[in-house]
Amino acid sequence: MEDKFKGFDWFGQSIQLTYKGEDSYKTIIGASVSFVLILVLLGFSIFKAYNMLNRVNPEFSRVSLIRDMTQEEIFLPQLSGFDFAFGLNEDLDPRIGHFTVKQFGLYQTAAKDSEGRTIKNITKRDIPFEKCGKLNFNYPNETEIVAKGISNFICTTTFDYQFRGNYYTDSFEYLEVKLQKCIDPPNATKKKCFNQTYIDSYLDKQFFNFVFVNNYFDLTNFEKGKFIKPFIDDSLFFEIEAKRMKKANFYIQAQEAELEDDLIQFGQSHQLNFHQVSNSRSYDNQFKEEEGFVIAIYLRFDNKYDLYTRKVYSALELLGDIGGLYGSLLGIGFFFVGFISSRMFMSDIMKKIYQVRKYVFEPDIKTLKKLDEMEQSQNNNQRSRNNKSSDNPGSKKFSKIKTKTSRGKKRSQSPQKDKDQDQWAKTTADQYSSRARMSSYQNQQSPYQSRRSYSRSSRQGSQRNSPKRSSSFKTKQQLQEEYEIKENEIKNAKEFKGKKVLGEDDINSLLMSFVSRMSFNYQMRDILQYLGKCLCLRDLSKKRQKRYYKKHYLFNKGEEKLSQELDIIQLLKTQRKFRLLAQALLSQKHRMLLRFQRQNLIETATESSDSDDNNLDTFALMENKNPLIRLVIYGKVKKMIKAFQGKKLKNIEKNLMRGVFQRKIKDFQEDQNDQNENKTLLQRLHDNLINDYEIDLEYLYNGYKNTSQKLQIQNYIEKKHIGPEQTDKTTVIKQEPTQVKQFQKKKSVQFYDDQYIVKDNQNQDGSQFTSKDDQMSKQVTQHSQNENQRSQENGPNAADFNIIVDDDLGIENNRSSVSQKNTEIDEQELREDILDDDGLSLSLRLDYEIDDRQQNLAFDSLQNNLTNMRYKFLSKEFNKSLRQSESNLQMIMQKNEFNAKNNKEQQYKRKGKLARILEIDQ
Repeated sequence: MEDKFKGFDWFGQSIQLTYKGEDSYKTIIGASVSFVLILVLLGFSIFKAYNMLNRVNPEFSRVSLIRDMTQEEIFLPQLSGFDFAFGLNEDLDPRIGHFTVKQFGLYQTAAKDSEGRTIKNITKRDIPFEKCGKLNFNYPNETEIVAKGISNFICTTTFDYQFRGNYYTDSFEYLEVKLQKCIDPPNATKKKCFNQTYIDSYLDKQFFNFVFVNNYFDLTNFEKGKFIKPFIDDSLFFEIEAKRMKKANFYIQAQEAELEDDLIQFGQSHQLNFHQVSNSRSYDNQFKEEEGFVIAIYLRFDNKYDLYTRKVYSALELLGDIGGLYGSLLGIGFFFVGFISSRMFMSDIMKKIYQVRKYVFEPDIKTLKKLDEMEQSQNNNQRSRNNKSSDNPGSKKFSKIKTKTSRGKKRSQSPQKDKDQDQWAKTTADQYSSRARMSSYQNQQSPYQSRRSYSRSSRQGSQRNSPKRSSSFKTKQQLQEEYEIKENEIKNAKEFKGKKVLGEDDINSLLMSFVSRMSFNYQMRDILQYLGKCLCLRDLSKKRQKRYYKKHYLFNKGEEKLSQELDIIQLLKTQRKFRLLAQALLSQKHRMLLRFQRQNLIETATESSDSDDNNLDTFALMENKNPLIRLVIYGKVKKMIKAFQGKKLKNIEKNLMRGVFQRKIKDFQEDQNDQNENKTLLQRLHDNLINDYEIDLEYLYNGYKNTSQKLQIQNYIEKKHIGPEQTDKTTVIKQEPTQVKQFQKKKSVQFYDDQYIVKDNQNQDGSQFTSKDDQMSKQVTQHSQNENQRSQENGPNAADFNIIVDDDLGIENNRSSVSQKNTEIDEQELREDILDDDGLSLSLRLDYEIDDRQQNLAFDSLQNNLTNMRYKFLSKEFNKSLRQSESNLQMIMQKNEFNAKNNKEQQYKRKGKLARILEIDQ
């Protein structure tokens, strides 16, 4: 349960590799750009934090909506501070006219008229009003009321009016304000009004003023209760015309506001309702005496409303903006610095673990050609100038002598030049490296003197040349030296393989190889060149021989090598190898001691801190800027390598030294290459064919066993001196070999005249064979000797088809021999059973000689080691395809399978023939 709960930890430390004790690689250019970006981010954070604390520039929005009036919602704007006042510029005389304020209500009933329309009940109620003064007008600033003259206007004394619906809803309530003319009835005896002409002239000079308290939403005010601010709105007024009726619909809106003013915002908000007037519609008509008013204003509930939203800048948004800007700046920084920083990181790693030659530029044949052509043209120009400037014969002779001398020097500079001048480009590097090689081996006391002596002689030879010629010769000198280093490494890699004791030359070769190396240094200017020349878009592998592109190609190659070494599969394989090696080389006691080494102990002593920090690395100190430190390290290295001089090398020491010159050590492959080094292509094909088509006699025997064809060989070996007590006897050897190996004795096997002949060299008494096949055996022997002599002189012939039989018995040859009798086997049937190769004949001749000292062991040795015979078949014609040999072997296998299906009589017949015993006379 505890482990599951730990899974919620957000602050768990990530596990990663470090570089020099740091979890990231730091660079100057990266720090500079990062510093600038941090300043930008810090300034942005301060600016945004100031805006957040002071609530500057909040987000504001207003959305206009339509209210559903069918819900019959009652709206009381006076609760949010609404009030209105009206009047003329001066007090109105009742004999001219008067004002009325009424509350009207239209309510729909269920009854309908004759046309089917719904009948509505109309109600009206007078709203009392009086002069506003300072108290009757609902506005907080009384001074403003007096200053604007509103105190002289007419105001309602009660706030019991309300608004609801519109004309088409079931309930419609509104407020009506009118200015009525004073009109006497026609039958009135006492007049209460002035003359209509006077009234009209008076009204035409007056203005009807209508002021009201309106509200607006203050976005910048965050004090509680002061979000909505009232103001006196006088946007509605009329110029009275006595002969016209002017009307206006005055719409009051019920607005809503949603405020998110908290700095730590999680979606909470405050709701607010207030009134606002932004819409009024005016229209007029001809005056009608029956209606009697000149001004009419209808205050109604507006079905439109606005939803205001205000959201301040919160702390979470501040963090989000800072994080977003940080990510953006980081991306911008990586765009400009990431590539450079990554290449500097890879360069620093490769500098610590990889090495290159000090002369990393391989010989460029095209460059050498251009340089030689430049020198030749300069020589021609010099000769032409000398010919023009010299008029006497002596100067001409001198110029000729000088020309010959320069040509002689040119010839001496290339002693290894081939006769074929067309291959000059391929041999130029060898020609120029010959002098440096000779000078490096003449003085072996110091690995530096060879290069210095060569450079000194080169400079002396080019002092009199022009600056262009000296620079070209210097370039050639560098190419010669670097080529010589590679050539010596290849040579030393072969020589150190057979070294058992190191000499002084070998020590100097090792030291020379050490000195000729340096850390791979890929600097900032190289990265800028890589970017400036757009080398990332070019194929550097095709231009790796050129001086300008060589370093960049080596960097790409080193980066690829490093990525392969850091591959997780490669790391796991390497770790497993070392674990298995530790288990194989160290016992359990050794492994136990290894866990308690002091190297694993953390203590206050700093005696090994420099070594742990790689500050005393030998190779790094060899490149130290202090010449004294370099001298000490060179002396230390030389002394350590000198310790191997004159001592017998172990295999591990030999392999380590070979690893200085050779990239991969493959002993078996190298041995095979050494064996095939002096062989022709035909001989290599010959050996490969032997390996591919080697057939073991065990396989042949198993094939015969399946077809019930077992070969029984009877052989009798008698000692040279036989006592009188020994009588004539015959020893029968019946052997069914289960494993057949090689004979390595003097034996030869030949295909000859369709016969399979087994013949001994001599009889016991030293006489030759006297059987009927003696003549045939002599012909076979003579033919074999002639073919062997010809093959030694001219190599293998495609017309031969030989079977080579080797012997592992290890019996030495002797002049004495064993008396044996030639035995003849049914050659034709045995040839068909052993080999059927499209009419190719098989003749087998076995010649062996047994030493007198081992005659007693010959019988047992032959019986125990006869199973060590095997045949190696060579193709009859090398110029034919190898497929023919494969088809021949397939035919042999098919023939054996066919023989297995023969009838039993044929099998018994063959079995009887093969069971014949070789009779040997005493």
